[in-house]
Formats: sequence, structure tokens, C-alpha cells
Amino acid sequence: MISDECVLIVFSKAPVAGEVKTRLIPVLGETAATELYQDLVTSTLTTARQTNIVAIQLWCSPDIKHPFFDECTDNFNITLHSQEGDNLGERMYLALCTALDRYSHALLIGCDCPQLSASDLVLANNKLVEGYDVVLGPAEDGGYYLIGAKLPHQELFSGMDWGSGTVLSKTRECLKGLDLEYFELEEKWDLDRPEDLLRYRSMTADE
Repeated sequence: MISDECVLIVFSKAPVAGEVKTRLIPVLGETAATELYQDLVTSTLTTARQTNIVAIQLWCSPDIKHPFFDECTDNFNITLHSQEGDNLGERMYLALCTALDRYSHALLIGCDCPQLSASDLVLANNKLVEGYDVVLGPAEDGGYYLIGAKLPHQELFSGMDWGSGTVLSKTRECLKGLDLEYFELEEKWDLDRPEDLLRYRSMTADE
């Protein structure tokens, strides 16, 4: 069970053909890649709702106007927020600042990690409650699929080459430099590349 002091921030893009899962378009085509992305968002919100987290916020890019986001609010009882900022780091930092004005701690995830489970979110929450400053979910590609914190720590979101394989290592260095105690969840993979489709199809076929 998760207390009402936790907020889960979910980052999502509007599912516009040609603008989501672009690295999969050569394999799937624009329409199928867009449908896949919608499935990932829906699956992520389903997982989130299995945790008993009361406050789930969907932070949307470029804004909240896409009809798909309205469907998400109807189906999952979430609130919509528009992402702001010039790059991913700034958008995450500003979202955390807003959320942590109200809640004692926050978890932030994207919609690209089909392996993410409700138990992962519960564990991340519990580690923050136990006293860790930050929780990270390391991704195979050198980034992370989850970050949780009790304070925004702007340094963690500045000067990063977002989308590269150095984000996780630089984040670890920054955490150590700030003398922050952090906990890492199990490493997982994001669904970004054509080769990831095989694992995803195998995983969903077993469900």
C-alpha cells in the first residue's frame, strides 16, 4: 500500500503519426508505431493503477489537447498537465518541482518500459519512505526508466546529453557529488529499437 504522500508523474507524448516511436517506423510504419505507443501508454497507466497510488499525473507533450489524453483521464482517473521546458531534463525538473510543492515525494516514469511492474513502483516508493534521497531505475541503453526523489535537485537534470548512453553514469556521478543516498531498482529495457520488438512480442505473447 502506498500513502497519499506519493505522486506518480507519467511523461507521454501525444500519439501523432510520424512523431512517436520514430525508430520503429521503418519496421512498423507510422500507423502501427503510433498504435504501439498508445498501447504502451495504456499499459503504463494500468500498471500505475495497480499500485494504489492515489495521485497519478499524466504530463503531456506538446500539450493536453489530444483526444487520446481525454480517454486516459476517463479510464484511469488521472490529471493532465502540459510539459514545459526546452529539453527533457528541464521538463522533468519543472514537473518534479510542481509535484513536490504538494507531495512529500514523487516518482517519474515514461511509457517506454513494458517490463515496469506495480511492484517496482511500490519498491521505489518504499525506498524513499525509508530515507533514500533518490531512486533510479537503470535502463539497458544507459539511461533510466524511473527516477524518484523527495527534492527536485536541479543538478540531476542539467548538462545531460539526453538520449545518449551516458545519462545513467553521469546521473550516478552527480548523485555522488551531491552526497545523496540513492537506491537502484533492477535494470530493464526500453522499447525503442527494432530489436526490442522481438522481446516485446515474446513478452506479450506469454500474457
